[in-house]
Amino acid sequence: MSLSSFGRRYERLLFFAAPLALASILTLFVVFASNTQVERGTARCYEAAASMMDAKRDQADEAWNTYVKRKRSSAAKIEYVYSLRKLLIDTRLGSSCWNVVLDEVERRSSNGIEAFVSSLRADSKRLFAAPVRYPGVELPEKATIGLLGTKALIDLQLFISMLQIVLAPLLLLWLGSLYNTRYRETLLIGRAKLVTEVFPHLINVYPAVRYPEPRRRSYIKPYLSHLFAAMYAITRICLLSVFVGPIVAAYIASVLLVDAGPYALLLYVLAAGVAVFSLALLLCEFLPWHFGKTFPGPPLFQPRE
Repeated sequence: MSLSSFGRRYERLLFFAAPLALASILTLFVVFASNTQVERGTARCYEAAASMMDAKRDQADEAWNTYVKRKRSSAAKIEYVYSLRKLLIDTRLGSSCWNVVLDEVERRSSNGIEAFVSSLRADSKRLFAAPVRYPGVELPEKATIGLLGTKALIDLQLFISMLQIVLAPLLLLWLGSLYNTRYRETLLIGRAKLVTEVFPHLINVYPAVRYPEPRRRSYIKPYLSHLFAAMYAITRICLLSVFVGPIVAAYIASVLLVDAGPYALLLYVLAAGVAVFSLALLLCEFLPWHFGKTFPGPPLFQPRE
């Protein structure tokens, strides 16, 4: 392929940034709206507390049995509530959930551990069933997907994880195609003689000047070519970041913010892959045969008459 062909292919790939940015930013928006809603945060805390109480059921039942035997004692209820609160703290519930759950222990635990856990799970399910609300937007808890004429309802959290898993290979394919195309383009640019041979897409910004020959001692002129090379390379990276940056940042942020459960490790690996591919694409602008490329052109400084 010619230099012009690689340039056109690179430009066409950059156009795919628009739909990918829309998908990544939409995913981040849904995750952010879900995490910032107070009701859903409370629901997550209730579910976590119920699960941890189940894991410590033997100790919780022992505290309940002791309370039942000493129910007439004025200190029995205090000791019972203290024991349950200590169990939740010892299971590393998390400081963000302690204030939410610990205040519920005394109110919900009077009828036994089973009733306590059931009431937490019931309220968690009720709060999770409410739609995700954000200023100007309301998202249902169940996402509706049409499959062969049949409507399938998928939990919003699961739908987000599925979207992130599907989006990752698309991002890797897009970033990998950008890198391979750009790498081959830089090889041809390094051998090009004139700036007119380079396809004029947005990222192809190169100096086309003739640097002055230092005739006397100068602290700046010997380094002008290196200074201009760095400035143009940084400019190319900034222009490329306009296309790649929002997509990669939104995707990685959505992975870090979402509670993916069993898919967490897979999503972290995919997000790391996306970060590595995007970094390789940016570092491509610092390849030695490409970084200092300067085309012949008019003199940088007009000679004095």
